[in-house]
Amino acid sequence: MKYITSIIIAILISISSFAQESESDKPFLKVGISYSSFGNNPIVYSPSLDGGAGYEGVDFYTIGFVVIKPFTKNLELETGLEYSEHTIKIIPNLPPENTKMPYNAEKTLWSIPIGIRYNFLNYFYLNGGAFLDFDSSLGYELENQQGIGAYIGLGAKYDFNFGLSLFLTPYYKAHSLIPFKKQGSQGHLMETGFKMGALYAF
Repeated sequence: MKYITSIIIAILISISSFAQESESDKPFLKVGISYSSFGNNPIVYSPSLDGGAGYEGVDFYTIGFVVIKPFTKNLELETGLEYSEHTIKIIPNLPPENTKMPYNAEKTLWSIPIGIRYNFLNYFYLNGGAFLDFDSSLGYELENQQGIGAYIGLGAKYDFNFGLSLFLTPYYKAHSLIPFKKQGSQGHLMETGFKMGALYAF
């Protein structure tokens, strides 16, 4: 069993080395993981609600599986699967004599992004596209975010010569721009943060 495992590892290393030494210097696929946080995540209503409650972002994080398909040296398709948890503070708009205090509510989402990454100056890239959100939240305090959103980012990366890449991307996301369950005024989760991760080229 150890002998077979050694052969498989040797074959994979040989294939990876050959792919990177080919004349195109373009890998067949890049896969990896990502983590996003360190930003803000309020819910904004469009149109705004007069006399409605306030919604302030408290905290969030997103973990993801990333897939990059290169087309050329500079242009790549990016997709994957992401899971995120958002904590939102709800501030009731009530008369002063009402004692109800602000409280937190949770929002959980599964997202499938589909976008384009444009690489430039060896270490930087622009990326953007759309994503499909599936709202798996248990509570009903916050607007359902199931729908199609959009994102944009400006990132930095470093590609090691053995296939590993590290990246960091400040980004902006607007959730539920095209909601699947719109009812009156629509609350959009607006997210800014930093996405970091690692990719390996095959």
